[in-house]
Amino acid sequence: MRALCVALACAALVAAGCGDTLVVAARVVRPATLPLRAFPQVYVLAADDADSGAVADALVQHLAAPLAPQSARLVVRRATFERVTALRATGGIERVSVVILVEVLVDEAQRPDFTSHPLTACDPGGCYPSTRPYTADIPTLRAVARLSVEDGPSGRVLQETSIEARDEGSEPLAMRARAVLDLAERVGGLVDGGERAVSVTLVEVSDPACERALERLDAGDWAHGAALFGPLVRGAEFARRPRGERAALLFNLGQALRFAGPMDGTALARLDRAAESLRAALRLEPRALYAAGLQDLERQRADLALSAEQRAAAAHNFALSRAAAPPTVPPAPPAYRDAAPDAGTSR
Repeated sequence: MRALCVALACAALVAAGCGDTLVVAARVVRPATLPLRAFPQVYVLAADDADSGAVADALVQHLAAPLAPQSARLVVRRATFERVTALRATGGIERVSVVILVEVLVDEAQRPDFTSHPLTACDPGGCYPSTRPYTADIPTLRAVARLSVEDGPSGRVLQETSIEARDEGSEPLAMRARAVLDLAERVGGLVDGGERAVSVTLVEVSDPACERALERLDAGDWAHGAALFGPLVRGAEFARRPRGERAALLFNLGQALRFAGPMDGTALARLDRAAESLRAALRLEPRALYAAGLQDLERQRADLALSAEQRAAAAHNFALSRAAAPPTVPPAPPAYRDAAPDAGTSR
């Protein structure tokens, strides 16, 4: 009975002219996890151990380099708890600044590994190959870099996050060195925005015009592909297509619109149109694929908006740092905006 149901479902997809999927590559905006570059002054502190110091030094070196020649250059200082405490007590810390504390925690353990050894077993009937199970303890190491950001003048915790590295199977000091090096190489990526690669799923439809549009999307020509899908969903024949085929065309149009132009302030209106198309596809055919596409779009929209807000916060804060008259308290970057006075937030 189940085989019959599967066969009928496949036949329905074939009859509708769609069903197979095509996965293509695209890129979306990635906001900074720790928007430290929104502040003109950054103090970097480390816990009192060599591992924390190594990661803190790597962060200082990364922040000292601007993202681009024309970008605002912040002042980054490697400081101590005592120095920052004294500055706060005397009001000497800059009004538009943050302090970030780096703390590396290392945990060593043993992981059981179950395997077997080949051997030759013999009995009165003769000898034959066999195996013998055994358990070995594999040394493992987990290193976590905890990062806590505070408002410079007040010490209010604004944000907390962490990254981790793992290693196993060798001498503890070697594993520790590799894990800390990994953390040091990755910590800079937390403070920079940029782009990230994503996989975008499209639905194939047995229609020459749709196939041409998909070819353009597969080649990375999102604007041309979206333009080709437009007439397919607005033409007079659209209403006469099977429901599944209409849903697939609307879904493909929505996916194409997500990447059919620059990822700047003009993209939000385009994402609104993309969302309308994806919702229409979901209403016609409530497939998990279509729901996932809509969720991806909402995340893309949120990241795009957050990245724009981080740039605006940086421009605002750097302007305040150049102002001669003391301004009102500046707004924190978006990732810090909702932090409670006595608690941090993680993102």
